[in-house]
Amino acid sequence: MNELIVSSVLRLLALLSSSNKGEDALLTKKYVENYLVSSYGKSIGKEKHIDFIQYLAQYAELTNRQQSINKLLDLINEQYLLKDRLRIYITLLNFIRYTWNFKSGFFIEGKRYTKDIDAIGAGLRISESDRLSIKQFVFNELYRIEAKSNLLLIGEKAPTIEGIKFHRKEGLKGLITILYVANGSLMLLQYKGRAMLEINRKIVFPNQLYTITPGTYIAAPGLKPIYYGELLALVLEQNEDSAITLIVKNLEFTFINSTQGIHNLSFTCHTGEMVAIMGDSGVGKSTLLNILAGLNKKYQGTIQWNGYDYKTENSRLRDLMGFITQEDSLIEDLSVYENIYFSSRLSLGNIPEKELQQLVEMKLVEMGLFDIKHLTVGSPTNKIISGGQRKRLSIAIELMREPKVLFVDEPTSGLSSADSEKVMNILKTLTLQGILIFVNIHQPSSEIFKLFDKLLVLDQGGLPIFYGNPLAGILHFKNAGNWVDKKESVCESCGNVKPEIIFDIIAEKKVNEFGEPLDSRKIAPKLFHELHLKENQEQQVIQDTTIIPDAKFTSTSHFSQFKLFFSREILARTKSREFLLFSLSVPLLLSIIIATVSKKFIFLSNGEPSYSFYHNQNIPPFFFMAVIACMFIGMIISADAIFRNKKTQTRETYVKLSPRSYLRSKVVFFLLLSAIQTLIFTIVGVWVLQIHHLFFILWAVLFSIASFGNIAGLLISANFKSIAGIYLAIPFLFLPQILLSGVVVNFDQLYYRLTSQKVVPVIGDIMASRWAYEAIVVTQFTKNPYEAPLLASEMEESRLRNGLLYLIPLINQSTEQLKLVVPSERATNHNYKVLLNAMEELNANTAEIYIPILPPNNTDNATLEALAREVDKYNGALSRQYNRCIAGKERIMELQMKTFGGADGYITFRNRYQNTAIVDLVRNRGTSEGVRVAGETVTVTADPIFRNPPSTSGRAQLYAPYKRIGSTTISTFGFNTAIIWIMFLIGYLSLIYYSSLTFIVKHIHKYAQFKWRKE
Repeated sequence: MNELIVSSVLRLLALLSSSNKGEDALLTKKYVENYLVSSYGKSIGKEKHIDFIQYLAQYAELTNRQQSINKLLDLINEQYLLKDRLRIYITLLNFIRYTWNFKSGFFIEGKRYTKDIDAIGAGLRISESDRLSIKQFVFNELYRIEAKSNLLLIGEKAPTIEGIKFHRKEGLKGLITILYVANGSLMLLQYKGRAMLEINRKIVFPNQLYTITPGTYIAAPGLKPIYYGELLALVLEQNEDSAITLIVKNLEFTFINSTQGIHNLSFTCHTGEMVAIMGDSGVGKSTLLNILAGLNKKYQGTIQWNGYDYKTENSRLRDLMGFITQEDSLIEDLSVYENIYFSSRLSLGNIPEKELQQLVEMKLVEMGLFDIKHLTVGSPTNKIISGGQRKRLSIAIELMREPKVLFVDEPTSGLSSADSEKVMNILKTLTLQGILIFVNIHQPSSEIFKLFDKLLVLDQGGLPIFYGNPLAGILHFKNAGNWVDKKESVCESCGNVKPEIIFDIIAEKKVNEFGEPLDSRKIAPKLFHELHLKENQEQQVIQDTTIIPDAKFTSTSHFSQFKLFFSREILARTKSREFLLFSLSVPLLLSIIIATVSKKFIFLSNGEPSYSFYHNQNIPPFFFMAVIACMFIGMIISADAIFRNKKTQTRETYVKLSPRSYLRSKVVFFLLLSAIQTLIFTIVGVWVLQIHHLFFILWAVLFSIASFGNIAGLLISANFKSIAGIYLAIPFLFLPQILLSGVVVNFDQLYYRLTSQKVVPVIGDIMASRWAYEAIVVTQFTKNPYEAPLLASEMEESRLRNGLLYLIPLINQSTEQLKLVVPSERATNHNYKVLLNAMEELNANTAEIYIPILPPNNTDNATLEALAREVDKYNGALSRQYNRCIAGKERIMELQMKTFGGADGYITFRNRYQNTAIVDLVRNRGTSEGVRVAGETVTVTADPIFRNPPSTSGRAQLYAPYKRIGSTTISTFGFNTAIIWIMFLIGYLSLIYYSSLTFIVKHIHKYAQFKWRKE
């Protein structure tokens, strides 16, 4: 017992006895001395008796004894839990019982004491029903105890008292009486009989009161020990309708290409037990926990829950289970209350909102978290609440679902000894509520070890080497190791247990003749396993199916889950100042920097700087950097979004919440965030660079490319297992978007196997940056108010000019060179094929006039001369058409000038809406060649913005004015934006169904391995 509690008892006894004089005073001192010596041993008893004499002397001259008692009670209430106050009350009653046994007639005087002690019990705020039950138990008035369900009798013959549970124990000469005090989780024991009964190897005296605590066991010669957990189970006697029995028989699991796993494991456990799984690192503790929790179904053997096979009933049984991982699955940016609220709201779909809030508040009070409910949880590296509080919060989240079975992985890892004991005491309390708990634990302290009802020890290779009561386990391994104290499991003087003894015995090494330890163990794992099988020969009978308790709660619908996930995401993100600052400041700062750097000024004749959108050569680089920056922001800000909450997602998937609803909420959140970020970027860029008429187009494209970045980032986050891997993957996805966009390296300058002469190469078509940049540039040129009225005329002008300046001279040149070739070889000559391709290109550019294609079987000189004459006539007709086109364009420009009040107004209008660098870019004025001959392919390179796309499948040259799908033409802005969103959709489907994709890839890989091995 705690020394402070003993001190409080002695003070109270001294106050109660302070009025005794003469012989009564001497007798009281003697009785107290005898009681202390019998309860705590001679040494401690004598020491405490001296303290009692000092207290008596201190209180001898008191005038107001009751006032002093009340002050002491107030002090006790401030410092002690109810369970400790109950112990004080029980000890006082036990003293009266002790003195009653020693002095006949003392109990007449003792009635005064009982009256005083009743008052003390009330002052200690112990309920009247508990005080009455304890007093009636102490004085053997069992028939008067109302709550007979808290009583248990153990013996050979059942007593005549009705309504009290009885457990038959053959060979027990006498009767053990147990009272369970629920409010303090205490058990009281009395024994009547002549057998040599022991509690933790200390003799039990008849008619004395003993407190039973975790780690206690009762033994007698010739009887199997009765352990604390067994007594508790007998007293509480679970309702069969809600009870769970687990039977594991011949469980086998082996890792691929290994002998490691779990082997020949059999055991049985029941509701209300807490089972420890112990063993050295790598023996399979976590593997076994995952199998029992239903996370790994690739085992052989039998696992039955109430007689139902685990594999076939896994989904139904999972509703009754909870899993607490070693690393807490908490949302770091939410408060304690918000973490438990959102988790509960998602899992408990059939509970009204008000009732749920009340349940959450009650659970926070129960777990001792109510006072910190508004504190943010924080991360393990940036702690706001302690490790013990984090663990209790994780437990509280699981308990809201009221599971019947709870799996806990290393609950004390990283916690202080005090926090570890708090957490484990909470778990032990849960077993009293009818929960079966499995705990994977490494090396528990003495107090924690004594809390367990069953212990399962695994050795190297996953071999079970013990299953049973933890204290029996100590004896088992001491016997196996042939230790001197092999009959002692608990220290007689302090009551402590040393669980590390188990591992010391297991790891004990053989020694050579020089006393040096060898590598091999004294007792090999197989020998330990055989010893375990020998001592546990009880055959496990496959259980008949019984009722599986129904899950009390049901999850919300998938749509409701999506809304809750989305609300949680918004709340968590908005509460993170760092995230908000980064999310809103980065697009703002990048836009300011890029736009400011890109704002080129010209200097007037007077030396004054002047800005003109028309003369700014940096507008194309600004558009490109805007695309790259927005895609980068979208990717980097979402790259850890799934990874950072992966533990939470794993737990929520385990409790059968929809992972797709979770992922959809992430996608929608980042889409909204990207819409805001790109809006900020666009507003700043448009304002700084004075980009008119393009606001919506620019924002729409930047939002589209940022959304693509979002989905790419989320895919990375979902598939990589480390933050380092995530941030290393980003450059590999991002850099090709810069290099292969057609801006840094022209598509016609790529490695020849990658390039394409007529259209953008495939490697460019799969780059989202190319589609975004082209959409902005082409739309700025074709849709600006200055260019729009002239576009049709300039397209016609460009086609005619390309024919006159580039294609017709190429045809004439090829014809002349072909004349120099022997007639019989002309049809296969390079120049002949170039000539044909040039004629096809010319006909495609000028559909109104058509040149007949030269037949391959007729390439004599006369035919070539006739072709030259046709080309000359065609050249004349083309020139006349070109002149008419120029005249038409000039008329349009004259009308525009009148509209804007003359040439100066028209130039001002042009300078406001058109940009010369954009014009040069889309008209390809940076190259001197207007037509390119690559091999036999002829391609006009001048004015791509004015040329028809050569393909009807949507593919086109870079900066094409529109795209063609069959006979339908689609604006470049509309088509390119649609392509980006198709890419987004592919990424979205891969994200939502990535587990299916992973499944397919994994099985393809397995099939390939099988084929390779077979060959």
